[in-house]
Amino acid sequence: MADLYRRAVDTLAEMGLGRYEISNFARPGHESRHNARYWDDAPFLGFGLSAHSYRRGRRWWNLDSYDAYCRAVETDGAAAARAGERSLTDGERRAEALFTGLRRARGVEREAFRQRYGVDPLDEFGARLADAFEAGLLEARDGVLRLTDDGVLVSNEVFRALV
Repeated sequence: MADLYRRAVDTLAEMGLGRYEISNFARPGHESRHNARYWDDAPFLGFGLSAHSYRRGRRWWNLDSYDAYCRAVETDGAAAARAGERSLTDGERRAEALFTGLRRARGVEREAFRQRYGVDPLDEFGARLADAFEAGLLEARDGVLRLTDDGVLVSNEVFRALV
């Protein structure tokens, strides 16, 4: 699988499609703006059946059954279609921001992270990520944390330290 992934990365690059996230490729300037909202801890609103929304660490989602969704909206309005919600703790939000940032080829700028969340990611998560650094799966260079090429291949092993 690793060889196939590397071949896909190389082939797509030859076609002008660069890897900007673990499983996303695009021509420069055509990266998904939709997905970037998730990776940037930015607010987004979802509308309709099974839609998810997020704002300031709070998530909510709608019913995922067509019949139940339609019945709720028709009977009591759109708000009745909400199936649940969850608020993230500040620690969960920081861990998730690091997790999603590491998915990106550009990695996580430590200073930008510190300015946004009030802590350097290595101060909070460095001990949990020590094995990934030691194994050569993660690197910290020029103020940026990023997965190495080998780290991309086993990224879930790195991310387990954050969840």
